[in-house]
Amino acid sequence: MPNPLPLVALAGDDAVTTATLSMSNEDADFPAANAQSYNPAKLAKSTTNTTTFTITTSSITPRAIALIQTNAESATINGNAITIAGLDSDGQRIHSWLDLEGLVGAGTSWTLVLTKASGTVFIGRIVLVVDLHELNVRYGWEVGRNRPGEITIETRLGTILKHTAELRTRYAQGVVNLLEDEDLLDSLDSSAKGSNIPYLLIPDEGVNDAWYVRQSSPYRKGYPDIDVRETPLRFDELSNGPVNG
Repeated sequence: MPNPLPLVALAGDDAVTTATLSMSNEDADFPAANAQSYNPAKLAKSTTNTTTFTITTSSITPRAIALIQTNAESATINGNAITIAGLDSDGQRIHSWLDLEGLVGAGTSWTLVLTKASGTVFIGRIVLVVDLHELNVRYGWEVGRNRPGEITIETRLGTILKHTAELRTRYAQGVVNLLEDEDLLDSLDSSAKGSNIPYLLIPDEGVNDAWYVRQSSPYRKGYPDIDVRETPLRFDELSNGPVNG
């Protein structure tokens, strides 16, 4: 099995952040604007089992779209089907994405249709990026799970009590060591203003699993040898909130 090739988009590459969003069958308590917030647990909801988002941007050529925290069972973007990834072994939602290269051209209006068999359909964040960049961390790339909100109590008798909030986020970390990547890493940190603005990470370009992350490690560079640089990176996925919305 080949090593995964991670892809990343700069925070400034996400056209949804500055777009105008509207949706059909909008629930006034969970408006379309929630789908462009930096908190994927803040949902945009429909009052029915289907909704159509109209995303109006400046003239762009989208490279990829990601659906963060949606319960839709089918989705299309400008008529192109997006495969819904489903749930992981924790019962937590995996976020779908689609490479749009060659599927759509330049434009200013993008139509996203979300549908499920019954109930109301929702989404936490739409990500529509104009570029994806390779992260050269194929060796030493590590992914794992966090359990936010987990509480451990030790009684005076030494008994360990555990309480879980039933939340799962994920992390990825590795070291980038190619000088040619220096400009990309500088831009990644600057565009996100450190850990302030989240952005899209695809831990493996061959897997339908998109993460909405913050860079949780301070940006720093090391030069251990001639023509060698080392930049350790850690990304932490934002929480979906309560299990599956």
